[in-house]
Amino acid sequence: MAVALHEFATFDLLSQSLADKICGDLRAAVDARCRASLVVPGGTTPGAFFEVLRETPAPWDKVTITLTDERWVATDSERSNERLARGRLLTAAQRAQLVSLKSDQPRAVDAEEKIEGRLAAIPRPFDVVLAGMGDDGHTASWIPGAEGLAEALDPHNRSLARAIQPPKSSGLDERITLTLRALLDSRVIYVLLRGDAKRNTYERALAGHDLLAMPIRALMFQDCVPVEFFWAPG
Repeated sequence: MAVALHEFATFDLLSQSLADKICGDLRAAVDARCRASLVVPGGTTPGAFFEVLRETPAPWDKVTITLTDERWVATDSERSNERLARGRLLTAAQRAQLVSLKSDQPRAVDAEEKIEGRLAAIPRPFDVVLAGMGDDGHTASWIPGAEGLAEALDPHNRSLARAIQPPKSSGLDERITLTLRALLDSRVIYVLLRGDAKRNTYERALAGHDLLAMPIRALMFQDCVPVEFFWAPG
């Protein structure tokens, strides 16, 4: 399946175009099935985009929202993706239901079964998945070199969620992530990119095929679901 890249002169133009597209998808899903689902990432760029998305008309009271991944920190931590989504998206879309990826288990690996049950209760395919991408080519919490990465990217793995332990050298938190199988069980995937470094990462990912080295390729090089990348300068 060909990879589509939409380029914009400014991030404001990108944000409004993508917000219109996502909300149109959500309205169509509600019209067809009375409910809609939206999967969103954490991060600085998605956080800025949420402020546009939340002001775009959508039937938020019929939308279930969950996250692509979550750091294994308290939900009131500044590093929590759930806190970001609640503070910058659900403040306006407060009638939407948020399905948390965090539990009270001390380790993410101990919570896989519980999070799996929560995700399994959301009707699939997900109507819209919004993903981000790191400069190293990771998306969700598919972090190169992490313990649990191969299982998360295994197309034959039926799990919806996997614990991820990033390499110690990265200094990153333990986390939980939706698997490749989960994200590909969707109607459309949009990937949000901002800045020259992300554009360079995108080009490098297109030029190779090693999924473990640059896990964003797992979304690029598949033929299950349309994937569209949206890029603007920083």
